[in-house]
Amino acid sequence: MGGLHSRATGVLDKRRSSGGEKDGMGCFGSRVQTCKTHLRKTYNGKRPLREQSKRMLTQLARVTHFTVAEVKQWYRLFLTDCPDGQLSEVQFVSFYCNHFEHGNAEIKAILARRIFHTFDRDASGCVDFREFLCGMSAMLRGTPMERLKWAFCIFDLNSDGTVSKKELINVLTVGKAIN
Repeated sequence: MGGLHSRATGVLDKRRSSGGEKDGMGCFGSRVQTCKTHLRKTYNGKRPLREQSKRMLTQLARVTHFTVAEVKQWYRLFLTDCPDGQLSEVQFVSFYCNHFEHGNAEIKAILARRIFHTFDRDASGCVDFREFLCGMSAMLRGTPMERLKWAFCIFDLNSDGTVSKKELINVLTVGKAIN
């Protein structure tokens, strides 16, 4: 899993040097439901695989803050580290903990699990490429509102749509322990 992050840095640097960000809600905005519905209707196996791939890349570029070329690059990197197209929680936690050398390993694992669950939008226990790319888009290039929604998901530990005082204290304690 280590290769995905180190090689992805080049994707981000290339995007930053090429110009500004595009507008739009991205994956943590209202366009997500439209995207999910469209993908379900479009990719039901009735189109040739190459056409499906092109449409998927275009659709992901439309709902994220990445270009089609960047989506292709992210996809290649994702498949290198996750050949079955699924990123498990164990893989993600391992990658996260190994990447960030400083701090308490137990605290880093707790935070990594929270981040993983914000990426796993369908609560399947695995993150597919679409979920991964949408999460990375919101986290790295999202608008302030998208980033707030993403952060809210980290704080909302029981996914009930509210952040209780206990949840807030829990996450702040973890954040303080990492620094």
